[in-house]
Amino acid sequence: MGDKDFLVLDIGTEAVKAGFSGKTVFRYYDRFGVFDSRDFERDVVGKALFGAIKDLKAERKPSLLALPPNVLRARISSYSLEIKNFRGDIEREILKHNQKEVSKAFFRESGILPQELEFLGQLFLEQKIDGYRVPFFKGYEGRKAEAVILSVFSAKEDLNKYRTIFRKLGVKILKIVHPAQSLTAVFDKRDGVFLDVGGELTQIFVVKGGELQEIFDFPMGGRDFSKALSETLGLSEERARILKERYSLGAMEESSRTKMNEIFADVAQEWYDNLRSKLSNFKGLLPQKFFPFGGASQLPEISEVLEEEYSLEILKNPQEINLILLSNAQKEH
Repeated sequence: MGDKDFLVLDIGTEAVKAGFSGKTVFRYYDRFGVFDSRDFERDVVGKALFGAIKDLKAERKPSLLALPPNVLRARISSYSLEIKNFRGDIEREILKHNQKEVSKAFFRESGILPQELEFLGQLFLEQKIDGYRVPFFKGYEGRKAEAVILSVFSAKEDLNKYRTIFRKLGVKILKIVHPAQSLTAVFDKRDGVFLDVGGELTQIFVVKGGELQEIFDFPMGGRDFSKALSETLGLSEERARILKERYSLGAMEESSRTKMNEIFADVAQEWYDNLRSKLSNFKGLLPQKFFPFGGASQLPEISEVLEEEYSLEILKNPQEINLILLSNAQKEH
């Protein structure tokens, strides 16, 4: 299936990004501060999706879909299984037990019961027999099988809301995918810390030795900068967002840029403190190259705080990286 045959949709907490046949559109939601309300998905996300699909003239095209990062979750976990006298399917057994363990861990984190979760994918990142790496478990013998697994899942209630939206739009969902599923392939297994700075949440992907090793996140993003502008200058949040984007693109005089930098300084430092706190949980030496992407990554303050300690590589069209990751997920899987 080629890129012209399906629509790529990245649903965030602030906007919908859509790609089809080489074209990209962004549709921001019509109201702010209500993402967690009961009718938000139906009333606001649905309207934005309808507008984006219409703009691209892609009505009724099947879609690859990414959901907001506080809805679609990804976790990396390890599991081992004694297999000396085991006669069943090792991969299936490991995935079954891993799903249970991930569900229990997420319950402790969120309060969502295991039976209320739906797993959309479990991908082996590493497989070993008695400490030696193998391409797959079938056909190998030993005492212990070990695996590192990427799990993608969500609450069934949230998934059903989005499925209802797409059913009403008449759009078939080809697959719901997480950016982590194709990150290493898109970036040619380059080592680094990849930062998806979204509207309300920043996701951290640590790639080392060409492999995805850890995923972290924390609840800060571009909207925190918009709020700082809104509160300081007495602007509506939508007007503050537009002003923030002009600033990110360098479309301001020096005096205005200086004022914006002063407003954003404390928010940027708080964002960086949260980032460092999360990265402190990584076991081992971190890669020194950082790759920020996502709309809010274009803020100069993000680059400034990162460059104080790390080597930074600016990606082309960082606001479109997630669409590229989604498109590649269809090719890979």
